[in-house]
Amino acid sequence: MNPILIGGVVLASVVSVFGLTKIEEKKNLISPVVYISPTITPSPVFGTPMTTIAAEEKTPMATVTPTIKKVVSPKPKPTPTKEPFENVSKLLDKYSEQYGLDVNVVRHLALCESGLRSNATNGKYVGLFQYDSQTWKTIRAQMSLDTEPALRYSAEESIKTTAYALSKGKRRLWPNCVP
Repeated sequence: MNPILIGGVVLASVVSVFGLTKIEEKKNLISPVVYISPTITPSPVFGTPMTTIAAEEKTPMATVTPTIKKVVSPKPKPTPTKEPFENVSKLLDKYSEQYGLDVNVVRHLALCESGLRSNATNGKYVGLFQYDSQTWKTIRAQMSLDTEPALRYSAEESIKTTAYALSKGKRRLWPNCVP
């Protein structure tokens, strides 16, 4: 028996019997002590994740139907522009009379708060009478009128709201300007 050595591994040995050559299979020898046995690859078994995945692929999934949601466009907001003095003066007269107020008190308040500028802004305070949005919403709700904070820039809405507030005794809203 003559072992064939390739790269330090015995692959097979050749035996000569009656002039015929026979190849005997041997285990692969890495060292004189350690042998490598062939490994067996397991075949899939029913119930393994592979079978489950295959079963799921056969079952159709539910289709999600998209829904259309109505998008409401926001109301156009007034652009803060300065109202001409003549218009402001006429509106002061109109609403002071309507609510039984001295027009000079309302005019003084607008002059002190904003310099009679309907587009005046000071931080969170806006308009002729410098309302913050929460105070505006509260008073406008009491009047059953639109509570949109952007209306604070409207000279007419601002004067109307202030005349109402003053007629209800709310002078404390303007502690630095009420005469």
